[in-house]
Amino acid sequence: MIAVMSQVSDENSQLYGLSYMFEVKTFLLVFFITLLLAKFIQSVKNWKKTPPGPWGFPIIGHLPLLGKHPHKTLNDFGKQYGDIFSIRMGSWPTVILNSRDAIYEAFVKKSEHFADRPGFFSAKMLNNQRSLAFGKYDARWKMHRKIGNNVLRMFASVKNNPVEESIQKEAIDLTRELIHNTNSQNLDPREFIFLAVGSVLYQICYGKDEQCKERDDFRFQVLQTKAFIEFTGAGNPVDVMPWLRFFMPWKVNGFKNLIKTSQNFRGKKIEEHLQTFDENNLRDAADGFILAGKEVGDLDKSSSGITKEDIHSSLSDITGAGFETVATTLEWCLLYASVFPEVQQKVQMEIDNVIGQRYPGIKDRGKMPYTEATILEVLRMCTIAPLGIPHATTNDVMLRDFFIPKGTVVFANLYSVSFDKTFWTDPEKFQPERFLTNNNEIDQEKAEYVLSFGAGRRRCLGEFLAKMELFIFFTTLLQQCNFEMLEGTNYTLEGITGLTNKNVPFKIKVSSR
Repeated sequence: MIAVMSQVSDENSQLYGLSYMFEVKTFLLVFFITLLLAKFIQSVKNWKKTPPGPWGFPIIGHLPLLGKHPHKTLNDFGKQYGDIFSIRMGSWPTVILNSRDAIYEAFVKKSEHFADRPGFFSAKMLNNQRSLAFGKYDARWKMHRKIGNNVLRMFASVKNNPVEESIQKEAIDLTRELIHNTNSQNLDPREFIFLAVGSVLYQICYGKDEQCKERDDFRFQVLQTKAFIEFTGAGNPVDVMPWLRFFMPWKVNGFKNLIKTSQNFRGKKIEEHLQTFDENNLRDAADGFILAGKEVGDLDKSSSGITKEDIHSSLSDITGAGFETVATTLEWCLLYASVFPEVQQKVQMEIDNVIGQRYPGIKDRGKMPYTEATILEVLRMCTIAPLGIPHATTNDVMLRDFFIPKGTVVFANLYSVSFDKTFWTDPEKFQPERFLTNNNEIDQEKAEYVLSFGAGRRRCLGEFLAKMELFIFFTTLLQQCNFEMLEGTNYTLEGITGLTNKNVPFKIKVSSR
């Protein structure tokens, strides 16, 4: 009996053990299924949060779909997919911000998360992606930005430096060159504007010199800037499809040669300044950056990683960022003044009433709302950099309900803001009055919708200088000159999209007032 009971007990134990093992295995199976299901649901959830967008092509993404005017194509995409949508630029996943609200939410409210730059080939070639314009967003860049801002303010502000006099002189010289040119009745003004604007920047960087346009090194810099603009005008496909460097080596070598030539030029100018450098008598931005380089102590180097070469490279950033953009905007100003003579006359009337015969100065700007409104309207209409400089996310981030991974390229479609039909009345029309209130003052809300200088942490460093140049050049030109279309000539206000939105080459008639 005891043996039988023992046998039954053993059988019960075995059954219990089997039952227990079955329950454990069942639990583990359910656990792993639940875990996999949770991960699947989370992945689906994240996928749903990814900004929507159109279908693209393998490898090359949406590049063939963008056409000659990518900003307009992307604006059309935005009408279908919303003001935050995704595309693919070759190898790079990309998010497009297609409204002022979306741009403001990303670049201003969440600026730390959207302040990086993508590691494009071109950016890496510029001092190993350590430049002010294209550098990675880190402690070193923040220090670099602070130094660049301090030096530019020191040598390009009205308060601390007579840069206004240099701009006035170049503007006056420009009017004389246009009026007295042998082709003034059939003149392409672009070359003259380019040299005048370049002269201002050259003098800020390397010292005041009224005859700088006659100097070989100035003309060399102008030619280099032109070569850079022409080479990069249509974009470098190697940036978004790195594998193309094996099939298009000229795109790589050509860019390397341009950078090397620019570095050699800057190095030569720095060496010239070092020979006569006096920290108690700083003459220009080159001296300012030399002093900043000397003052970078071991503590700063260890904490931020910034070097003298980083600081000295700022000279190229200043000239590169401000040269073509201001010159091209002035070209647009003269084109619009010629095509819309009634606007030109209203600006001239305001100039006559406020300034009279003396030359314009930056202090006149606040007294001339119509002139300021006209410049704003030109900036809005031409949208000089319709997609700006690409940003990148510094980390995984949520924007509204969308999940955007770290390293995603982010473009702000500034064109979508300039031509937003829900904000502007008849945005296709050139109408400076839209920026004026009933009290004949600048409507600040509308002025803030002109995002020519960007927004957030990467906002243009030289914005104050560019605005000063535009105002003084434009008012001086219209004070001294009349600009007219050539009879029988068709003019287009459609831009040529490249590094900037350039106007189609045009000729006008220039005469003295």
